[in-house]
Amino acid sequence: MSDNVNHPSHYTSGNIECIDAIRASMSTKGFVDYCKGNVIKYVFRWEHKGGLEDLKKAQVYLGWAIEAIDKLPDTEVKGSIEIHTSPEERKKIIGAIERWQMNAELREKMMLNRHE
Repeated sequence: MSDNVNHPSHYTSGNIECIDAIRASMSTKGFVDYCKGNVIKYVFRWEHKGGLEDLKKAQVYLGWAIEAIDKLPDTEVKGSIEIHTSPEERKKIIGAIERWQMNAELREKMMLNRHE
């Protein structure tokens, strides 16, 4: 018999559940935000559509969000789920942005030179 709250059969393909594929496809913050959206959806509609089952689904999504946050390293801010980058990663990001800006300026100059 299918468990429509924890393991709905219509969200399983072989040995892979849809939620596991979703979790694997995004960052922790993205997954937590996804779960938060589903919690809101199920709590919002429970009285008008799914009843107690919707509240149980909201509870499952909340549990997944909590598990994901609990797995974050202690160096990350769990209260706001703000994922901080290391100084090295920030340098790489800033460098990439600066290169992109320089390339954009060069492209603009090249376009202006074409029209002269």
